[in-house]
Amino acid sequence: MSKIKITALNTDMDAQLAQHPSALFHTIAWQQLLEKSFTCHSLYLSSGSENPLFTVTVFVIGPFKIGYLGFPFGGRLDGDATISRDELQEIKNCLKGKITCLRIPQSGFSGGNTLALPSAQTPETAIMNLQQWDLSATSKNIRRDIKKAVREEITVCDATDQQEAKVIFDLYRE
Repeated sequence: MSKIKITALNTDMDAQLAQHPSALFHTIAWQQLLEKSFTCHSLYLSSGSENPLFTVTVFVIGPFKIGYLGFPFGGRLDGDATISRDELQEIKNCLKGKITCLRIPQSGFSGGNTLALPSAQTPETAIMNLQQWDLSATSKNIRRDIKKAVREEITVCDATDQQEAKVIFDLYRE
């Protein structure tokens, strides 16, 4: 196996990622959103070919640099959650000195990886079959809350400036 190295995500690869819903979290647009919203930066890792295999989102908190492999749900850019022991060792070697800790998030809603690593389960929320969501199939209370929000003219908008990003981060942290 070739040595894994840090590489740049080129626009051709990003265009290919944009066509696959499972790769959304690896696209340049998503990584830029994270970088503008949180204190983090993105690294792309590849081997042999120049096409990246993994995204590592590095969050910096004080002296700590925590790298999340495939944040927020783990796995490769192609959507495969499997990581071999050899690949894991290569990733660790590549990131030595660049991060304090590597975390591999895993979703209970996907296949997950089979490495026997220390782990912790945390609560997870997912909206399954979002495309088939239908307001009329929800409870009376939810329909009432939505009608109330519409009456009160609550809107959803893009957070495009730094102050809005800070407010969103503060809400997320709370």
